[in-house]
Amino acid sequence: MSPLSEAIERLEAKYPGVLELGAKFEYIELVVRELPYQLPKEAYELYLLTDGLGARALFWCGHLLCLSEAVDAYKRLQKYNNFGSNWFPIMEDEGWL
Repeated sequence: MSPLSEAIERLEAKYPGVLELGAKFEYIELVVRELPYQLPKEAYELYLLTDGLGARALFWCGHLLCLSEAVDAYKRLQKYNNFGSNWFPIMEDEGWL
């Protein structure tokens, strides 16, 4: 078991039902094909385990975006010069994205 899957398992045990169900691999492939780069295997693992956070209050510092929200945020952020074209926003904080 990877450290990421162990962490997700601990979160799910402590806060049942807060994490969304994982996405299917085919769905991930469909959504990320709009990106100009390949996501790392860790991002695939994350979205296979959970497709975002159902409750915005779990993390005080931000919200785990579902994959489609993350791709939309990436597209919106491209207009800013200080946003790296190879960055991928998996979380948002209130008011920033």
